[in-house]
Amino acid sequence: MKRLLLTLLIAMNAMICFACAASAQASDPWAGIEPVNVGEIRGSRFMTVAYDDGDTEYAGILDLRGGYAVEPSSVYAVDEGQGEDDDDIQYYGGRDTGVYWIENIETDKVAFLDVQSGYFSGFRFHISQDPWFADPETDFLRVTEDGKSYAYINRRNGEFLTDYIFQQMNLTGFVGPFAVEQLAASGAWVVVNRNGTFTLLPAGCEPVDWYDGLEEDLRSGRVLLQREDGSIFFCEMKMSHDAGISFDYDIREYNASDEWNDEEEWDDGEDWEDEEWEDEWE
Repeated sequence: MKRLLLTLLIAMNAMICFACAASAQASDPWAGIEPVNVGEIRGSRFMTVAYDDGDTEYAGILDLRGGYAVEPSSVYAVDEGQGEDDDDIQYYGGRDTGVYWIENIETDKVAFLDVQSGYFSGFRFHISQDPWFADPETDFLRVTEDGKSYAYINRRNGEFLTDYIFQQMNLTGFVGPFAVEQLAASGAWVVVNRNGTFTLLPAGCEPVDWYDGLEEDLRSGRVLLQREDGSIFFCEMKMSHDAGISFDYDIREYNASDEWNDEEEWDDGEDWEDEEWEDEWE
């Protein structure tokens, strides 16, 4: 009797497994079909995938834990970074720390998928959405729904840090604990911290965005400002105990030696003779 019961249980389990496999096959129209394109694995579980039925290409994002994070569709275009080809792509926010942007070409709306948490925002952001963000360690993305004003959203869970109160153009978004923004309503420059509050920059000052060390300075709590009289100086930003921001803007004046000098960098004092190049080609 025990042997009969064991045999029946094994048979029932086999039937259940077969039924589950058949159900999965039926629910996935792409099961068994070779994709025409796949991306790199990001966040240990996601990868872009594209199928072609001979007439139309369908793009989506595969979740290696099972199923799709974004079901393949003929109206989706997936954007994961900048670069000429897959070998030199710069992923938005980093390969394993960033996001995918997905465009719905029928509605002209975009969505993002966070590669660390798997959070999917849904298609609610404007087609002009800027996909780039500078710091892979930040949780906060700049997003826009109308293409004019921007807010910050937590990319891991979709919770908004601020309302849509900032102008379209900005310096970098969040880098370290700070973001420097311009208010859409008044044009005033402010420094935003990670709890969503912000502090006005010192009166009569605007941030400078044309130098190479901008992101590094923000990460260390410094910003380069310009006064109305044209003088340029470094300003140190400090977080106070009440989560506000205080400024120390009497550190030192900015001068040209702070910038990288092309001529000095590349002049190594060596003279290249034509004969050396001739020898290479003989």
